Amino acid sequence: MTKQEAENIFNQGKEAVISKLMEFSDRLKKLENAILTDSTNSSKPPSSDNKLSNTKKIKTSKSSNKKGAQLGHKGNNLKLSKLQIQ
Repeated sequence: MTKQEAENIFNQGKEAVISKLMEFSDRLKKLENAILTDSTNSSKPPSSDNKLSNTKKIKTSKSSNKKGAQLGHKGNNLKLSKLQIQ
């Protein structure tokens, strides 16, 4: 909307301004809902997700520790039982 268009609506009176504000409010709600809708909360396929708004994933930094039990870790193992041979 240009400045001239806004002034024309303003000059038409209070009802015209309220009507245009309600129209813009409805349009804004629809656009916000469209942005917030993705494949995780709707039936849309993942390929239709907006790549720019996919910032929900938290990137974790890589740990300096290796996978598995760490040095100094006391392991918990089952005790061996004695077999009885008959």
